[in-house]
Amino acid sequence: MPTGSTGKYLIGMNYDKLTIKAQEALQEASSLAQKNDQTQVELEHILLALKLLDSGPHEAAMVGDHPMDIRIGKDVGACTVGVLTGYAAADALLEAGADLVIERATHIVRYLP
Repeated sequence: MPTGSTGKYLIGMNYDKLTIKAQEALQEASSLAQKNDQTQVELEHILLALKLLDSGPHEAAMVGDHPMDIRIGKDVGACTVGVLTGYAAADALLEAGADLVIERATHIVRYLP
């Protein structure tokens, strides 16, 4: 389980619902962030997680509640989803380039194929 997580949850996500490969990728990304004393998601964390999952940005979505999250997702080349449960209003997320803005992270399933 990634360092800094509590119980089975990481960053408000039920960690047990992820595949073993996804859990390992999050562990690596989390370890990298902690090693570099970083508390925010950075571009290299996303790229590392994608690499470990043998995936590319076209297969990923960056979901966040801050314009910085959206900008990082855009820099990686992923689809970006702004969530209105945190820091920023819809206008700020859209201005940062969000492809979609939703009220709650759980609403993302409504947009999946």
